[in-house]
Formats: sequence, structure tokens, C-alpha cells
Amino acid sequence: SNEADSVRYVEEDLTCWRQDGDPQVDHLLPARKLSQSAFHRGYSHAGLSPDCSMAFFHNDAKVRVYRVNVDKQGVTNKDPILEQKYGKDNKVVNVSLSNSLMVVSTHTRLEFRWLGRHSSRLKMEIPHGDWEPSGLAIHEGHSAVLVSIGHHRQRKGSREGLVTLYNVKLDVVVRPTVARKYNLPMRDIPKSLRFDSKEESLTCVTDIRNLILVWKSAKPDPFVCSRYRHRPETGSDGVTSAVIYNSRSEQSYILCSTSASTERYVSKGEWPFASPVTATGEEAPSTSVHDFDTLQHYRYLIAGAVSSVANVYAVLEKTGKIVILRLTGHEEGGICSRDEAPLKVKASLCGTSGPRASTSCMRFDPSGKRLFAVDPEGTLLVVTFRPEEGS
Repeated sequence: SNEADSVRYVEEDLTCWRQDGDPQVDHLLPARKLSQSAFHRGYSHAGLSPDCSMAFFHNDAKVRVYRVNVDKQGVTNKDPILEQKYGKDNKVVNVSLSNSLMVVSTHTRLEFRWLGRHSSRLKMEIPHGDWEPSGLAIHEGHSAVLVSIGHHRQRKGSREGLVTLYNVKLDVVVRPTVARKYNLPMRDIPKSLRFDSKEESLTCVTDIRNLILVWKSAKPDPFVCSRYRHRPETGSDGVTSAVIYNSRSEQSYILCSTSASTERYVSKGEWPFASPVTATGEEAPSTSVHDFDTLQHYRYLIAGAVSSVANVYAVLEKTGKIVILRLTGHEEGGICSRDEAPLKVKASLCGTSGPRASTSCMRFDPSGKRLFAVDPEGTLLVVTFRPEEGS
């Protein structure tokens, strides 16, 4: 018996919140009739800054950033605070946004572009070299911004996967420095990256075996979760998002959304699931890992977000519908969803034809009480939660 098996991960104090009335439905650029505009037709991805104060939209050739101010009248600031175009030989792959910095990964380079007090025209570039980009995440602290980018390449008939962590100072505009590099195990490559809200964890979902890797507090070796041991052809299906939930007992969990692949029939499930993140780095005991089987009829889930305040887990369907699960402690350890039907948000985003959405298209704000979700057509959904009566 290893050390992980001796921990039951019992959670006893998970006060559930409930949705506060009907969700608010607001639109970015409401005066521009988005459903008939070039804006509606032109963008393929959308996302939010970690504090949900800004939203970005991009396609291969253009990136736009808007300020989001939700009030009784909806979303204000109709004009973009930044718009940047890119040529055919330098197409946009990923975008990530913090309060002070926009990072754009193109086919050829990584761009750092300052916002706010620094001119939006001021930028720095780092070429990818012989690596191809895959995955991008950002987290802003008090004095610096952490940027994580995934890369992969073929060398001598073998794959290599790499995650590089950059440190970007906020007080002076200097070239970003490499804080750490992580080589991916088993010749795997990054699919998506995400920081948790406290900068304590960096999560990576891999593209070949759909492993979930969690680096805690800059430790060199990650926690590895392989709930379903996918064959290499799984690709974009399988695990589609992985977010960190921190309980009141200071235990971290990884909550994963999945999209159906051929593995669903092999593994008799492949449902979304929650697993403790162990201190040892070894996989958690099976008694503390739980499937969200109430989502078994929601086949194509492409994004997820979790609140450690409201104790709810939101997942986004490929159709644009958002479903909410209320979390509770499991009697055998770990966390699971309540024994009830998932809550459905009445309003929805636009659907997507691709297998993936931006990892930042749906987030909880720093209070943990409001869920924001945005789509490439410019629709922003805001769902507010409040404690249940008697909590």
C-alpha cells in the first residue's frame, strides 16, 4: 500500500449554492446587431481574462480585445481596446489575456503585448524555432505575469513535448525570462494548459494519451492522472478540459470534462470525473475518484469551470448549452456531484463545429459567485449564485 492509498480525502463541509434566479444574458457590442455583422461571421475563438474583466476574440488573421463591465444595462465599452491583424505567413494559434498583458501564439512566434499603462503597440517576440505551439495559459500576480506555452516537434522519428514557463515583470518592460521547462512523459505532447486561480498549480492535458499533468508550486515532477488509458488515436476527443478545485480542507482536486471517443465503448464510460491531486504525485486511490455519471447523456463536453466558493462545476456542451453540477463530499472520500439532475442554464452560447473551445471561454470571476461564458459571436452569459437558505 502506497501513501496515496492511506488518504481518504473526506470532505464534510461543502456548502452548496444555487443559481440566483434566471441567468443574466448580455451581449457584447449590442448596438452592432451581432447576428448580421462581420463580427458574427469572422471569429472562431473567444475567451476571458482570469478576472473576467476583458474578453478577446480571434481567428487566424485578427485579434480583438474588449473591456467587460457588467451592470444593470448589460456590457458597456462597445469599442475594442485593442485590435491586431496578422499575415497569412503568421497565423494566430492561441491567445491568452491578463489585466496587463496579451499573449498571442502564432505559427512562428510568441508575442507579448502590454495593455493598460503601457502602450498596446509595445511588444516583444520569441520565435518558436523548430517547435510547433500547442496550448497557452496566463496568470498575473502582484509584480509579474506567468505565461505557459506548450510545444511539440518531431525529431529523428520521435515526438517530443515541452511546456515552457515564462516570467514577465510588470514594473519594467524587459524581455521575458524562462522560469522553468517541463518535458512531457511518454513522448506525449500538450493539448491545453491552465493555471488555477491562486497560481499554485499548472495543469496540462496531453494530446496523445489524454493524460492530466498537474505541477504544484513549481515542483519539477507533476501529479499524473490517467483515469482512462486512451490509445494514441484518441486525439482531440477524450479529456477536453481540466480545472482545479480547492476544498476548505485545503485538498486540491482535478475536475475533467470529456468528449466521447471510440474509447467510451472500450472503457465502459469515459464520463467526466473528479480526482484528488495527491501530494505524492501518484494516482489517487480508486475509491476517491468519481465519475460525473449524471452527465452520461451529454456526450460532447468541450470546456469546464469550477467554483471553490459556490461548490459548483459548470460544463459547456458543443451545442453551446451550459450545465451546472452541485458538488458534495463522497462518503468513501473525494468529491462528486449531488444525486440530482444537472441544472441547465436557460440561455446558451453558439455551437461549435470544432472539437475544442478556448480553455478560457468559461470562467468564474475571483469572487467565485458569478460564472462568465463567451462565444465567438459576441454573446456573454453571466450566471450568479448565492448560498442556499439555511447554509
